[in-house]
Amino acid sequence: MSKRNFQFFIVLLTALAALLFAGYGGRGINNGPTVSEIEAPEDVKNILRKACYDCHSNETKLAWFDKLPIISIAVRKDVEEGRRHLNFSVWDTLHPSEKRAKLWDVYNVIRADRMPLMSYLQVHPKAHITIADRHILKAYIDGFAIKQPADSTATEIALTQYNGWTKNKVARKSVSPNGIEHIPAYKTWQVMSTTSRFDNGTMRVLYANPIAAQAIQNKNINPWPKGSIIVKAMWQKLEDKDGQVRPGKFINLQYMVKDKRKYRSTGGWGFARFDGLQLKPYGDALILSTECIDCHKTVEQNDFVFNLSTKQQPEQR
Repeated sequence: MSKRNFQFFIVLLTALAALLFAGYGGRGINNGPTVSEIEAPEDVKNILRKACYDCHSNETKLAWFDKLPIISIAVRKDVEEGRRHLNFSVWDTLHPSEKRAKLWDVYNVIRADRMPLMSYLQVHPKAHITIADRHILKAYIDGFAIKQPADSTATEIALTQYNGWTKNKVARKSVSPNGIEHIPAYKTWQVMSTTSRFDNGTMRVLYANPIAAQAIQNKNINPWPKGSIIVKAMWQKLEDKDGQVRPGKFINLQYMVKDKRKYRSTGGWGFARFDGLQLKPYGDALILSTECIDCHKTVEQNDFVFNLSTKQQPEQR
């Protein structure tokens, strides 16, 4: 190699090194102030710090390889998306009900091996969540469970609702703002799952229409076929002194309708909700196009559907 070529090679190598290691990839990730941090036992905090804080707090610590071109773009995207969904550095800005919901989401996505991301674990192996870590998180989160005793008032409300329903079984027509119609025949569909949600004290039954039921049987649910409809019926959960639970007040029905073209902006699913025995349509078209899919993005790899009867699925939503 000539001296001139060697000098050119050194200049090129220096430029590449400067590009790779001089913070090129770190630009755009701003570690803001820690307004408030979650108050939890130290062992719980240690788990969250090692597995969550790089993407879910204002304490992101970039390794040298996180700053490499191209890789840095993905890192920055993951951090921004992570903070948008959950930021432990602003924990006390959340309402208590939001805190409970966020904590249960944390446990569910960890249990389902959705978090930390596999791509993150491959280069940050110390973030791995052990079975012991899961037990610690579960025990901590269980302390926030809402327990609603089956007292006389709550029982009377449920009974009044039921008596009113038995006297008026006329199918009620209800249409959501995005055009999804309530289907009274959902009660005859196959039950695909039952769940109980600790953070808001509710119990649910999920029904699958014939297309969705056949897809489940054929294990053809990723993606779900066009025309699949999932309906979730939700009640308040009442618990007696012996720990037995029963449905209380009826809360709402929630719909997911699969049509990849019609609902392409929301992962191929149309969402709707009908509240109370009157089945009053919830929200408006904008809310239905953002609020629901934002939650279901945590199970995007399962075509945005929670509550399947597989070990890989989160326990409840």
